[in-house]
Amino acid sequence: MVTWQGAGLPVLMCPAPANAPDDVACVVLECRDLDGVTHKLNVEWKTENCYTCSCDETGIHCCNTAAIPGGFDTTKCKTIFHKDTCSYSVVELENPDKECPVSSWIL
Repeated sequence: MVTWQGAGLPVLMCPAPANAPDDVACVVLECRDLDGVTHKLNVEWKTENCYTCSCDETGIHCCNTAAIPGGFDTTKCKTIFHKDTCSYSVVELENPDKECPVSSWIL
């Protein structure tokens, strides 16, 4: 048996060496993320950066769970990411205690 793995890709178990005929099939066992952590097939997990990820036969798929602010004055305001709540706030550059109006949020 030969195992093959790459960051963000499935960990495969193949019954023959890599130079075997093309009709040899491999079985996906699990996925290994960029941090080297392995995850079982069809299981979801959350990352510390507010992404929900899952592993399937094609690899790892992740979606951001924090709504990103849009439609605000970027010359007068800045975004602040709150990792503990997976959220953003938009505040004035010159007065960070004052929030800026936001017209849209992107998920």
